[in-house]
Amino acid sequence: MTVGCYRTMDAEGDGFRAALAWIRGEGWKTLPKGRYEIADGVYAMVQEYTSKELGAGRFENHHLYADIQMVIEGREMMYSTADAAVAGKGCGYDAEGDIEFFGGYAGGASSVFMEPGRVCILYPDDFHMPGMAWGSPAPVRKLVVKVKVS
Repeated sequence: MTVGCYRTMDAEGDGFRAALAWIRGEGWKTLPKGRYEIADGVYAMVQEYTSKELGAGRFENHHLYADIQMVIEGREMMYSTADAAVAGKGCGYDAEGDIEFFGGYAGGASSVFMEPGRVCILYPDDFHMPGMAWGSPAPVRKLVVKVKVS
């Protein structure tokens, strides 16, 4: 996991460079929610939802894609760990969606405070629980850019 400002964030690889250049171009600011192709193996999703109480969250990870997550409006808490034992028992990998869900939060994960301008890159070995309330549940508008890594 890497956390920083989207204006200065850097990462190795053509897919990450394309994704971060697209993010720095700020065209996402006016996009409605949906999916947008950026480059070969790179796409973005604009999402809107209400953040959840911690007890309603589940860890997830991906096998083929890394996530670049950034809150556009609102704020949320995200939890992350590289320790499968902290993430809990998996519910089975969904190859079509490139996602596997795990158990809820039982402690031991790192907290990431996500607010506009902050970017979090999550690699396939990073179990993460996004969309958690920072305080009380509230509306969130978020950008998730997926970068194929395998």
